[in-house]
Amino acid sequence: ENAGTVSATADAESIAMLMQFLKEVGINDASLLINTRGAFDDRAPAEKLLREQLTERRDELCHDCKERMERNIWRVIDCKNPNCATIVDSLTEITSSFSDETKEYFKDVCVALDVLDVSYKIEPNLVRGLDYYAHTVFEVTHPGLGAQNSIAGGGRYEVSLPGLKRPVVGVGFALGLERIIMAREAEGAITPLPKTPDVYLISLGRDAKLANLKSASMLRDASFSVIGCLEEKSMKAQMRAANRVSARFVIIRGDSELEKGTCICKNMANSDQQEVPECKLLEFLQSASS
Repeated sequence: ENAGTVSATADAESIAMLMQFLKEVGINDASLLINTRGAFDDRAPAEKLLREQLTERRDELCHDCKERMERNIWRVIDCKNPNCATIVDSLTEITSSFSDETKEYFKDVCVALDVLDVSYKIEPNLVRGLDYYAHTVFEVTHPGLGAQNSIAGGGRYEVSLPGLKRPVVGVGFALGLERIIMAREAEGAITPLPKTPDVYLISLGRDAKLANLKSASMLRDASFSVIGCLEEKSMKAQMRAANRVSARFVIIRGDSELEKGTCICKNMANSDQQEVPECKLLEFLQSASS
């Protein structure tokens, strides 16, 4: 979500982020479809044009689309029934009734996507039938999923919430986790092994846990992967947990270490351990990891 911003550039940036994410998780064959729903002021003339054309062929529509004409006529456009899809393809494009301002907004989205080197196809029949969408709408499909081939979708929205004088505006998208997995499998993407944590923090007492919390932040800033037990558990239980995740180093703190301003650092590969001043912890781990 990118809430609070009304900008064609923000729309394009959000779409680019989605496509980049898909590539990073091993999906390279996804296709991006985009369209515009128009501004809310465009809805009345667009619906009028749509209704006039569909009314002439109402008897040819499926039962669901006949009901959609009464409830939400926009949903007729994205009906998956082959006959209805053929009828919709023969209609005058709804975007032709949109204002020049709306058309310019959509053009700016496309220009920004071109600048970002994001491939896309303009799909005039893509509407994502929810009423809160305005301007940009988009959908990502994948050939490895069969007929139900959508793996992600979203768009620019404007939502009026109770108690607020102004609507909430923004652009966002959602993904189907199972469909992402299916798309990866269709491409033969290899699932990476979980990263072995560099450091596991063991805390013996509340004060030690707070001290370790601070150390975790410091080590993460230095690019170490750090986890630890946030519950009150015994030393033995926490060591078992460190072994389960194959942590490279274990840092142990208790009341004694807190009093001295030190911590116990254990190399889990060779079981060597030593007491290290708290101020030298980062330096010690960087040296031991090199």
